[in-house]
Amino acid sequence: MNEVEYIETPANNTTVSGQKSFTDDPVLDVRHATLRYIFSHPLFYFAGFLILAGGVLFGYYTSEYMVAFVISFVLLFVLYALVQKRIRDSLIQQFARSLGYDFALTGDLSGVDGALFCVGHEREMSDVISGKDSGHPTRVFCYSYTTGEGKSKQVHVFTVFERTFDSIVPHIMLHRPDGIFSDDVPIFSGGVSLTLEGDFNKHFSLEVEKDFEMEAYEIFTPDVMQELIETSKKFNFEFYRNKLYIYMPKLIDTRNELDAMFTLSKKLCFEIEPEILGMKGDVLAVKETLNKGLIHT
Repeated sequence: MNEVEYIETPANNTTVSGQKSFTDDPVLDVRHATLRYIFSHPLFYFAGFLILAGGVLFGYYTSEYMVAFVISFVLLFVLYALVQKRIRDSLIQQFARSLGYDFALTGDLSGVDGALFCVGHEREMSDVISGKDSGHPTRVFCYSYTTGEGKSKQVHVFTVFERTFDSIVPHIMLHRPDGIFSDDVPIFSGGVSLTLEGDFNKHFSLEVEKDFEMEAYEIFTPDVMQELIETSKKFNFEFYRNKLYIYMPKLIDTRNELDAMFTLSKKLCFEIEPEILGMKGDVLAVKETLNKGLIHT
């Protein structure tokens, strides 16, 4: 199986795309690196002291001690969150550098497909890694969208892997029982639920576009199913048009998680790409027939 290949690069504070990094120190865990960064920079001690001192003075002169405590806590949390965001940027930048990929703080959503990107509002793409793996355009990015308004407003965050194939594939969703496809991210209409051999369906639910059941069976061979059971406890998958998406319903916080996502994607693509290329003509023929209305679904 293919493993992630890393490129040795000089220890400097820029990535291959020239984007300046927040820290030169290696970031392996966002939370730990954030605390280490704060504790190693006296400026943050001073800022924290000013916030606490301001809270004490506000409480003393107004007798609103609870209000003063809440304000101080919120300001300290905002300060921590700002540093944490920059540290997460550095984690992604450093990973991009190790792969020889480009990095950008934001990305364009116009080129993405799939069920996740049709839900909610205030959709944003950030921390984008982009490059080519075996000649195929590949990206990893953070994605967020919002549902609800006012007190019911909720922000949903994901880490997304995107791989572009040379041919179109049937629309397939492979998701864990506790995965992201729910009322907010509905399964596509007209899909067919498939039962695969062994206990695979205890771990995943599989839906495929009607009239493409055989193609799904060709993709999810016993070896692929076993690999997914062993390595994909946190991931959900979608094949759409000519792309594969791997969704993780959280922002990745560690280098190990990034390694796991890339290693899984390389192994999965290595296994299924020959099948996808082999079925290219059949998929195109069926879709053309469906578009002409010769097959009733």
